[in-house]
Amino acid sequence: MGNGISKKSNNQGSTLIMVLIIVSFIAILGTVCTATAMVNFKMKAVDRDSKKAFYTDEQAVDEIYSGLGKLSMEKLNDAYQKEMASMVTASKDLTSQNIKTSNQDANKNLRLNFTSNMLNELIQDYTNIWQSNIGVNLPFDSNKLIMKLNTFLEDPTKAKVIKVGSFYTTQAESLVGTKLAVYKIVFKDCVVEYKNDKGFFSDVTFDGVIALKDVEIQFTEDQKDMLTSFEDYSLIGNTGIDIADDTTLNFNGNMYAGGPGLNLETSSTMNASNSTIVSSQDIKLTGAKLKTVGSSNIWCSSIIAMKGSKSTINIDNICNTYVEDDLQIDGDGSEVNVSGSYYGYSYEGDTATDNGHSKSSAIIVNGKGASINLSKIATLVLGGRAYIDFQSGTAAPYMTGESLALKGDQEAYLVPGSLITNTVTNKPASNPYSKELTTSINITADNFFGYQYLDAKQPFTKVTVTNTNQVYVYLNFSSKANSASYFKAILNDTVFDQLCQSIKSNATVYQAYQDTRNYMKSILQMNLGQLLQTSIFDKSTTAQIYTNGSLMNSDFGTNPVLDNPKDYTLTDNASPTKDAFALNAMDLSNRYSLITKTLYSPSMYKITNGAIEKDASGNPIRDLLHSYDVNHDIIINGKDIDISGMGSDVYANIINSTYLNEHDYYSSDHTYGSNIMYVAKGNVTVSNTGFFAGFTGGVIVASGTVKVEKDFQGLIIAGGKIFINNNVKIDGGISGSTVDAFLKSDAEMKKYFNVWNSVKTSAADGSGSISGVTFKDIIKFENWSKTGVATVE
Repeated sequence: MGNGISKKSNNQGSTLIMVLIIVSFIAILGTVCTATAMVNFKMKAVDRDSKKAFYTDEQAVDEIYSGLGKLSMEKLNDAYQKEMASMVTASKDLTSQNIKTSNQDANKNLRLNFTSNMLNELIQDYTNIWQSNIGVNLPFDSNKLIMKLNTFLEDPTKAKVIKVGSFYTTQAESLVGTKLAVYKIVFKDCVVEYKNDKGFFSDVTFDGVIALKDVEIQFTEDQKDMLTSFEDYSLIGNTGIDIADDTTLNFNGNMYAGGPGLNLETSSTMNASNSTIVSSQDIKLTGAKLKTVGSSNIWCSSIIAMKGSKSTINIDNICNTYVEDDLQIDGDGSEVNVSGSYYGYSYEGDTATDNGHSKSSAIIVNGKGASINLSKIATLVLGGRAYIDFQSGTAAPYMTGESLALKGDQEAYLVPGSLITNTVTNKPASNPYSKELTTSINITADNFFGYQYLDAKQPFTKVTVTNTNQVYVYLNFSSKANSASYFKAILNDTVFDQLCQSIKSNATVYQAYQDTRNYMKSILQMNLGQLLQTSIFDKSTTAQIYTNGSLMNSDFGTNPVLDNPKDYTLTDNASPTKDAFALNAMDLSNRYSLITKTLYSPSMYKITNGAIEKDASGNPIRDLLHSYDVNHDIIINGKDIDISGMGSDVYANIINSTYLNEHDYYSSDHTYGSNIMYVAKGNVTVSNTGFFAGFTGGVIVASGTVKVEKDFQGLIIAGGKIFINNNVKIDGGISGSTVDAFLKSDAEMKKYFNVWNSVKTSAADGSGSISGVTFKDIIKFENWSKTGVATVE
């Protein structure tokens, strides 16, 4: 998408012609925000091995050029922020705001303040003279300018400004109809002298102009920058959020937990109301409780009830849960109740080898006596299958036929021991068997009911688990759909009966089929009885259920497998279903990628004039998010916002670390009553004792970790991890205000955020850009000439 700014191609050579432009200043009426242009600090590359003395002079001039460019952008930003503050007046308690300056006056003041700011930096005692004589071409002391320009030179012992012929300001009328004055700072005949290692001198003369282009800035344009999505959050822990042992967090707001994710420690509880919970990795519970109520959303890689203790998960009936990988219940006795809509969206391809474990969403129960209740679920999507992980270090995980799997089910996928012969004793072997044994395996259509589902050329696969010295022989299915069909044939009498129609006349074969099938069915039913204490679904469920594999249910009597018309596999002939599933999986994957980078979640549906578009049947039309949008630009409030330069570090995307490192502490103290603006380089503890004792809310930023030990209203951002170390209540709303209004009321606080900051370094070498603008769009140097001849000192 275009951003309205073009980079100039003639940015090197014997002439540098650049003009300062201001573009992409963006604001919101009433609660104004802006993203001004960012300066590119990277110096122009120079061939230091050149034999020409003139070229080393050019290097010195480039250093002055870059120094002025950086300074100009800083002063422009200061002027802009001052004007924004003057446009919006907020009461001390932030309960009201009013626009008090017109856009025309704001532009007039911006030009005056920018010129004043620059003059103040260049000669420092100009103010009374220039401001009292605006419109008059005023001369200034060139010697003071020389002193300032020399501060930009890296090695003043070898290069220096020795002369400035004249130094003055001008004012002219607008030539493009803005009705605004155009101010210029001009210096003529600036001479830079360079002394090389051999004692030879050479010098270069040039003229310079600093001026704003004659463009009227729309201060009140109704557009919101992408990065302000962080204002909708209460907790942002860049390297995770931990809720400590025996601690309760009552949470109403949005939270982001970067890697390794959200961890609920032993006997901890998290109650989330009307919240969005985003974890860039897993949500893990270790003997803990998680409960969501109200209209909530969960985005994560996996939800895991950890082994070794009982955990409880209760997700309300109007919650949307988006899981990239698995819901995994490892803790004995754990209880999981999921209502609302659950989307395990990662899916697999058609063949048995497509994709892998990380691209396969399932529900896995390993803990004994666990319960999983989906009886009140409205929509269930499980795009993948459960896998058996051998943890041998060599064997790849084995894919089962189940989208909901129980520990012990893996025996159903082993080749029956009766079909494996010990070649030494000529007797049936067990499965698994010792690595030292020699065996033969005989699987045919006459001795195994699942033969038709297997790969005819290689009907089994051997896996050696090195730490036990055991060999497991697994069935090798010809497709993922067949693995699901095989599992269903074990549990569903009707499916098995249809499978046996052609061989019932052969009593020997039919009996072999029945014996093997009954043995495997008894194993699965025993697992259901031992592992699950409650029914997974109501038998009469009306839920919309889409699965890649099979689903078991302990309440289905003799056929404990869900036989639902919406059962789904990727090899079904219903291609519209398949295509829709794949597109929706792509959409949700892209949304997860976007929200874990920007904290922004666009609408799921197409919206026109504020209303959701619907198809001919009255169903909402999904607005699919493509990977290009996630990596290049996204539409917010009808505007294209470029996010191509953003990485996966959420803290770096929000916080201006360069400014924070230079100004490592800021506090508004009691300017805003019980609310506070606070920034610190390092770690912070928010408790009822010490500095934060008298504050109930506000905005806190720390480059390190943040320990929260008291109730808080507002926003906390940590470059490290956030620790909840006490029974606390966190609320996203600031009393009497919003995070957006609160931040915009404090000009100093805004400097710590990239969205309101014009100077942002985005790379280790100091380079960076925004909207295509660099410092070369700011300063104009012209009329270069080589005025000196080589002489010896």
